[in-house]
Amino acid sequence: MRKYIIGLLTIILCSLAISCADELVDESVSSVFRPTVTGSILYLETPEDLLNATTINTYTQTVNFDAFEVDFFSGRVLSGTITYELINTTSKELDVLIEFLDEDGNFLGNESFNLEENETEIREAIYGPGGESIEIIKNLSQIRLTFTNNSGNVSTSSNPDPKVILKSKGEFKIQLIK
Repeated sequence: MRKYIIGLLTIILCSLAISCADELVDESVSSVFRPTVTGSILYLETPEDLLNATTINTYTQTVNFDAFEVDFFSGRVLSGTITYELINTTSKELDVLIEFLDEDGNFLGNESFNLEENETEIREAIYGPGGESIEIIKNLSQIRLTFTNNSGNVSTSSNPDPKVILKSKGEFKIQLIK
């Protein structure tokens, strides 16, 4: 009877060890063939005196962004997160609109922010399962930025070197082997 129990325990422990080893191999293979890549996307800095120097309250600029169009990336990206950090040390209330466009200028998606004076906002946008369509990232070719100054061009912050800073970075999981 004792040999039977020891034999049964041995079989159970060996089964568990093999099962755990299979899971470890599956996880390590997954992490090797589906790595996460990280990089900066946008960095923009605008001093308050420039905001005060303009007579228009809305400024729009479209920038070419072909980094995601490379087939190695666009054909293999599975999911991702873009983290935005907007820092406003000015005396201005600002609306910021970030629009994603394809190569023909067609709208794919957007992120919008309303910043009070002396406010920082950090936000993550998820693409792929559980978030926005990953097709936005796969087809992104242009980024249109629109800044609206809701406070006029007269006020000045008492902060040293007041400015608006927009930073963004992306973290994406890609499939190395199809």
